[in-house]
Order: sequence, then structure tokens, then C-alpha cells
Amino acid sequence: MPQNIPGHLYLWCMLAAIKNINLAVRFFLELYMFGSFAYWGFSIPGGVFLHLLIGIGLPLVVALVWGIFLSPKAKVKLPIALRLFMELALFLTAAWLLYTIGQAVPAMVLAIAFVINRTMLLLLKA
Repeated sequence: MPQNIPGHLYLWCMLAAIKNINLAVRFFLELYMFGSFAYWGFSIPGGVFLHLLIGIGLPLVVALVWGIFLSPKAKVKLPIALRLFMELALFLTAAWLLYTIGQAVPAMVLAIAFVINRTMLLLLKA
């Protein structure tokens, strides 16, 4: 700890930095989730039309749900339990879809990173 900064101020600054880092990680995890839905949509068997429909349509639907119910500026404010359930459902679905197309390591990274990040954000009240 620097000598010229009081202890409580130093702790507050460190917690603010950890919170901001976790919010940035959260943003990239959301992009990872949307990308996972798209990757799955383009990887399933089928023709070009089906790939375009699912590979573009599914992430757009998920982004719409995220924007309405789960984003920081959501139009519909949900109780925390329902919000956590929806977030968990979307992230774990994305991880499961990655797993079904043979991407076990990226699936595990997404699932574990989400759980750690969401736990940190709950503890930091972010």
C-alpha cells in the first residue's frame, strides 16, 4: 500500500478497480455467449439458408431478450432471482451448444468464467 494514501481510501480504490475489471470481463463474456450461439448456428448440419437463419437469427433473438430483460439499462426490471436464472440459462445453453458441436474446452471456459464472474459481481454488488 502506498505510504501517502489512507488505508480506507486505498481499499475503496482497489474494490472499485476490481468491480470495473469484472464489469469489463462481463461484457466480453456476453459477446462470447452471443458468438457461441452464432457459431453453433453456422456449425449444425443443413443448407445455407438454415445456417443463415439460425446463425444470425438465434444470436439476434438472444440479444433482444438480453437487451429487454438483462442489460444494465433493461426496459423490464426483473427480480434478482429471475434475472440470475435467465442469465444462467442463457450462458449454460450457449456452453451446452458449444459442447454439442465438439467444442468442449470453449464450453467449459464460458460456463466456468460466467459462474466466477457473476459470483464476483454479486459479492461486489455491481
